[in-house]
Amino acid sequence: MAKSPLSAVHDDHGGHHIHNNSMYVKTALTLAGFMILTIAAAQIDFGHMISKQYGYWINNLIAVLIAVVKTYIVVLYFMHVKWASSLGKLFALLGFFFIPVLFSVWTDFYFRQHEPVAHWYNNDYVESATPRIIGATDGAKIAPGEENTQNRIPKSVW
Repeated sequence: MAKSPLSAVHDDHGGHHIHNNSMYVKTALTLAGFMILTIAAAQIDFGHMISKQYGYWINNLIAVLIAVVKTYIVVLYFMHVKWASSLGKLFALLGFFFIPVLFSVWTDFYFRQHEPVAHWYNNDYVESATPRIIGATDGAKIAPGEENTQNRIPKSVW
């Protein structure tokens, strides 16, 4: 019987690796071992053994290092990056570089939320960069019966 032109694609599974269940079990057991190591490391105060001044930081550093190893295992095996092309590995790596950029943008936004913005409406009204509660930061009193809106929006722009 003649082979179909598609049989070559099905023979090698389209370039995808087929993994034994044992690989997933070994990976899961490794992650469980690292979880036990994380719990054990949380019970020990490494900081007082090494340096009393930096004890908190040393314990957190150990916890982060264990978490990085666990993340590496998950990305390599469960996400199949180990068998991905160079472009796939590049995109997986770029995802980790995007996270600090995302948090730096968020941190910048958070610390600038009460920064006054120049007079947009050409009057004495100064708008806050983001919503805030009236009276919370500027000392303004809320008149009785006045609604506590988040922004001081002028009645008319025109």
